[in-house]
Amino acid sequence: MQRNDLEEAKQLFIRNCGNMIRMHKEGVLQVYKAYEVPKETEAAWTAELIDELVKALSILNTNALEELESMYKIGQQPSIYVGILQFASKQVMSADSIVRLAYAESIVRMFKLMRQSPSKDVHYKSLQVASELLEDVIAKPLVLDVGRELQIYGLSDKKALNTRARQSLDEAREVFGRFK
Repeated sequence: MQRNDLEEAKQLFIRNCGNMIRMHKEGVLQVYKAYEVPKETEAAWTAELIDELVKALSILNTNALEELESMYKIGQQPSIYVGILQFASKQVMSADSIVRLAYAESIVRMFKLMRQSPSKDVHYKSLQVASELLEDVIAKPLVLDVGRELQIYGLSDKKALNTRARQSLDEAREVFGRFK
């Protein structure tokens, strides 16, 4: 494969986060497959993409979180989960109510997908971070960053936010309890 072909293949791979279904929907899967990229190269690109997205995690924008969760659903790379967990434990408590809810719910959803028990440290940290974020959402007044609206998240007011946070907290306690 020529250098230009490899670079074009990498751009297709990165743009679609390595997701073959996305490539198919975009109409570029056959083009990508024609490059015959070795699995080892795809694995290296995936690791590079995960590193970039983990570095892009933010309390102002949840796009990187959503992309990482999507990738995790397909490949269950532990580095995705650990990266999100570490970011959430250090940065998200200062975020607005919706971002705290989004990170906590994402941690719970990904934890549910795990096929193997995580280490005791990761298990404990998961329960701790998700619980603290959700309890904080419930306990504190509703805070939204400029431009963020509750309706986009299927919520109407603080009461609806608290109800969802309580449901997520109950789910977190149930999910994290199954690996004890």
